[in-house]
Amino acid sequence: MKTDYPKILTEEQYEKEMPIIEKELEEKREIVFLNSFDANPIYCECYVQDNADKNMVILHGFTEFSPKYRETVHYFLKLKYNVFVFDQRGHGLSHREAEDLTLIHINSFKNYVKDLDFIIENLVKIKGKDLPIHLFSHSMGGAVSLLYMMQNCSEIEKAVLSSPMISPVTKGVPRFFVMLMVAFHGIFLGWKRPFVFAGKFDPDVKIKDTLDTSPSRFYATMEIRKSKKEYQSAASTNKWMWDALAVQDKLMRKSKLKKIESQVLIISAEKETIVKNEFHPKVARFIKNSKFVTVPCAKHNIFFSSGKTLEDYYSLVFDFLI
Repeated sequence: MKTDYPKILTEEQYEKEMPIIEKELEEKREIVFLNSFDANPIYCECYVQDNADKNMVILHGFTEFSPKYRETVHYFLKLKYNVFVFDQRGHGLSHREAEDLTLIHINSFKNYVKDLDFIIENLVKIKGKDLPIHLFSHSMGGAVSLLYMMQNCSEIEKAVLSSPMISPVTKGVPRFFVMLMVAFHGIFLGWKRPFVFAGKFDPDVKIKDTLDTSPSRFYATMEIRKSKKEYQSAASTNKWMWDALAVQDKLMRKSKLKKIESQVLIISAEKETIVKNEFHPKVARFIKNSKFVTVPCAKHNIFFSSGKTLEDYYSLVFDFLI
């Protein structure tokens, strides 16, 4: 890690220093409920600073929410970014397309992309002025980022796709058969019904059974999840699962990928179990200004690793962005 980069918190430092960092962030934070393209509210956190020379938009993954990324926000502020992070629709405090708070539902993945476009045009470009725009995204957020760049080839200067969800893991079952099953359940049981193999929020889950490897980060985030029902969504609906499986075909369009002008860093986790890693180098191959890296020993949530793994991860990110 270069000496001029932000100091990455160790396990002990995280427990001691993160409460102080949280207070500092609270003083800088502006909360905006932005009425999106369809007039439904999207929860946004804005961190704007006078010395910023670029804008960072953070896109979280499936079942996640903005407060989970406070540590990452802190690092980007140190790198002189204005930072914008928001709860994607169906998540956290943003608009829900299904009444059941335990479920993540989307009428169309296009809505995620429309929200991102609306936020960039009506929030980032206004509060962040005309500074270059960068993206930092995880998992599902990576899919949304990539779809956005395929439609807006030169809007984003740089983008980090961390464990991007090009295609979800289907546990050895061919994607076609899983899609048939999801379609059957959606048509006959309802698209807003829980996917048959969907998980449930477990407040007592052990870290070894999760996608995290940093105990301090895991337990701190679990306390946040316990604090609000909106943060406890854990199950996908049939429609969300259908769109998640179908998005592969859109994301693997070579002609669209080749038109992307943005510089793109795709990061894979060596111990990946949620998304299909084999698609990451394939996508990188078709984006002309791209780099693909695998982080050894990391699980899906690489930014919730610890020790050398986490330091190496952020070194990759910072080297690419700066």
